[in-house]
Amino acid sequence: MLTVQFPDISSASNLYVPIPYAGTITKIQSALTAAISGADAVFTITHSSGSSMGTLTITQSGSAAGDVDILTPSSNNTVTAGTFIKIACNGGPSSHVEACLVICVDGS
Repeated sequence: MLTVQFPDISSASNLYVPIPYAGTITKIQSALTAAISGADAVFTITHSSGSSMGTLTITQSGSAAGDVDILTPSSNNTVTAGTFIKIACNGGPSSHVEACLVICVDGS
């Protein structure tokens, strides 16, 4: 399991997460530190080859601290040790809020 922190999801930004061991990414889960306003936060997750694993959307409407959202990638989710995945946030919300993401990697 790998954990990363987005310090401000109201800013469009990318995180490059190093992959320490080979395996399959089975789930990516997020949790908010507070409610968001404005628009949804959309995270696009890509393999180091540039292939998309999918998107994880944190919906603005009804959001709150501890709100959990899950992406279960079904393609392009096999990773090799020493590579990375890119998590791109669209910066949609207008409120400064942190989000924690957990990446579940089942070792091969």
